[in-house]
Amino acid sequence: RRKYVRHIGVVFGQRTQLWWDIPVIESFKLLKSIYGIETDAYIQTMGLFNDLVHLDKLYSTPVRQLSLGQRMLCDIAASFLHNPKVIFLDEPTIGLDVVNKGHIRTIIRDLNAARKTTVLLTSHDVGDIENLCRRIIMIDKGTLVYDGDIERFNTMFGAWRTLQLECASADHEKISAVLQKTFPDDDALNTSAGADGWIDVTVNQDKAKLADVLSVAMREFSISDVKIREIALENVIRRVYQEAERAHIS
Repeated sequence: RRKYVRHIGVVFGQRTQLWWDIPVIESFKLLKSIYGIETDAYIQTMGLFNDLVHLDKLYSTPVRQLSLGQRMLCDIAASFLHNPKVIFLDEPTIGLDVVNKGHIRTIIRDLNAARKTTVLLTSHDVGDIENLCRRIIMIDKGTLVYDGDIERFNTMFGAWRTLQLECASADHEKISAVLQKTFPDDDALNTSAGADGWIDVTVNQDKAKLADVLSVAMREFSISDVKIREIALENVIRRVYQEAERAHIS
């Protein structure tokens, strides 16, 4: 067991491996001793932490005085300290603001690149997945739903695109009625009113061609501007679960 755990690192979002009442740097020194890290390797790693997120500013602060975001940075740094082969990260950005999430993702991504460490991340934050992961394993009620890269995931499940229309002369209900009549399939598209005269039309390209929807909208209404954007990964994941739920019920 001891030989095995020398090659892994673990971070839990709501727990810490640091010593609560002593400065951060003293926790790092204790971990250096516990894992038998050579001084040169320790200095090199600490320098890398400082280069990435200026961690040295926190060294003299007792762990109990750190904010949640600061503590998570220090916990993730501590998990990389002994240069493990695999790191398990459980909700590493839970409860953090946008700035601290950015710092956490930076240190994970760059340490992974520098050390070639395998990172296994469990997260409900889709931003973590989009920013950090190259491979997704998706499980629904104990059943493997998907195992592959994000690009293929979007190709398989992300046929939806959002067509944004700027149209001052027609309201959302009128455009929606025309499009629903032209594309009557229940799962072909849906519309929603945006701000400042913009209307979002989310199109399932497996059921209706984006070009056809745009052609109808421009023929029937005075469209002054058009934008097309991919559906967010979070919405793709939601649709995958909805499809799995429908299949389970049927």
